Amino acid sequence: MDKIGVKNSSPDVGGVFSSMTGFGTASADVSGYRVIVETRSVNSRHLDINIKSGFTSPALDSAITALVNSKLSRGRVDISVQVSRGNLSGASLRINEEKFLSGLSAFRHGARLAGLAEETVPLAQFVTELLSRRDIFDNEEANELTAELAAGILELAGQAIDNLLTMRKREGQLLRTALVEYAASLKDYRERLTPLVAQSLDTISLRLKTRLENLDGVEVDSQRYAQEIVYFTDRLDVSEEIVRLGSHLAQLEGCFVTGGGRKMEFILQEMGREINTIGSKSQSAEISNIVVECKAILEKLREQVMNIE
Repeated sequence: MDKIGVKNSSPDVGGVFSSMTGFGTASADVSGYRVIVETRSVNSRHLDINIKSGFTSPALDSAITALVNSKLSRGRVDISVQVSRGNLSGASLRINEEKFLSGLSAFRHGARLAGLAEETVPLAQFVTELLSRRDIFDNEEANELTAELAAGILELAGQAIDNLLTMRKREGQLLRTALVEYAASLKDYRERLTPLVAQSLDTISLRLKTRLENLDGVEVDSQRYAQEIVYFTDRLDVSEEIVRLGSHLAQLEGCFVTGGGRKMEFILQEMGREINTIGSKSQSAEISNIVVECKAILEKLREQVMNIE
C-alpha cells in the first residue's frame, strides 16, 4: 500500500473555545477484524502526535497525522489502534489449550484445598464458564495491512478524533465559565484600586507636609517643597498601571469569545507585570492586600489558560 488519502482542511479551531484535554474512541468490524481506535489528548505548547498502530506503515501514520493536523492545533495527542480477529465462532474458533488446562488445574486444586471430592464439584458448569471467557481462545491479531483495512482504520480514526473534539469543546465551555468568573473578580479589585490610590497619594502628601512643619528652625522653600512633593508622589502613582491593567482585562475578555490559549498566556503575563508594579509602589496596607488577592486570582487564571487550545 503506497498511499492513503485524507481530505485536506485547515484546523477547525476558529472561534472555538476548546480545552486540550479529552478522550475519544471508535470501533467497528473491518474485513473480519475488530478495530478499536482510541484518542487521548493533554495540554502541550505545540501539537505533538504519537501513533501506536502495531503496523509498520509510514503511509497509515502519515494519513492519521494529516487527519489530526486538519482538526487540532495544540496538545499532545496519543492515538492507539487495536486490530484483532473479530469473529470467534465457527471454523475460526480455536481453544488455547495451555490456558484452558491451566484454568482446569486451578479449579481442581481449589476443590482439594476446600476439601471437596472432585466428583461432587460441578465441573461441567465450571468448564462452561471457562469457555465463556474470551481470553481462552486464540485471538490472532492482523499481521497484514490491506488497503481495505487501512481505509477502515483511517475512517475510525476520524470518528475517534471527532469524539475527542466534542469532549475538548465541552471541557472548554467549563473552562470559559471559570475564566469569566475569575476575570470578573479581578475587574472588581481593579475598580477598587482607583480611589484607594488617589487617597494614598493625598495621605502621603499630607504626611510629608506635617513633618516639614514640625521641623523647628528650618526654613522651607515653598516652591522647592511643592516640586519635591510632585516628584515623590509621581514616583508612587500607579494610575497608568491601573489603566493598562484595565486594557489587558478587556483583551482577555475578548479572548473568551474567540479562544486562543497562547494569546491569553501573553495577556496574563503582561497583567502580572502591572500588578507587581502596583504592589512594589504601594504605600497602603489596603492596596497591598488587594494586590495579594489579584495575584492569587491571576495564578488561577494561568492554571486554567494552560489547558486552552
